[in-house]
Amino acid sequence: MRLVKTLKKSEINKVFQNIKKILRKAIKAKGSSVESYIDACGKKGNYVKYHKVYQQKKCSVCGGEIVKVKINSRTAHFCPKCQK
Repeated sequence: MRLVKTLKKSEINKVFQNIKKILRKAIKAKGSSVESYIDACGKKGNYVKYHKVYQQKKCSVCGGEIVKVKINSRTAHFCPKCQK
């Protein structure tokens, strides 16, 4: 992991563009129904099928171990090889 302040402007722009892309997909899929989440109509979200590392032990790309870290009371899951 790197500190945000070490990112180049081009890297920040790339992250920003990818965040927007992922959010659009997640909204279209009605969110992620992890545990008990349902939308206003009582339906579960379908974006959970796109999760690559959340609650996984091994990375689906490289087979490496998924790392979990606490960040401000939230848990982040990532592959240290694939997600730099």
